[in-house]
Amino acid sequence: MASSTDETVLSIAEDPAAFPLGLDVARDERGMTLIEVTIVSGIMMVLALGMATFIENSRKSTKTIEVKSNVTNMGSNVSSVASQAGAITQSLNVMD
Repeated sequence: MASSTDETVLSIAEDPAAFPLGLDVARDERGMTLIEVTIVSGIMMVLALGMATFIENSRKSTKTIEVKSNVTNMGSNVSSVASQAGAITQSLNVMD
């Protein structure tokens, strides 16, 4: 036996005019519970943390490669200048 309060709740839930914004709250339809939302949020946070870690490691790796390249270029330039200085010194000694 259903009480009049239960019948009123059912009639309001079945009446589309009761929810003008299109929020249909039928008894057989379910939304997400707070636990489900919390779990999905947690999973998304873990994925975001993983992405942030991956991006940070990529930046460090890129910076390391850039520094190694700069050191190699500096070594090449120093040896080039040293060989040119040696050639200039030898040519000055020949002129003496």
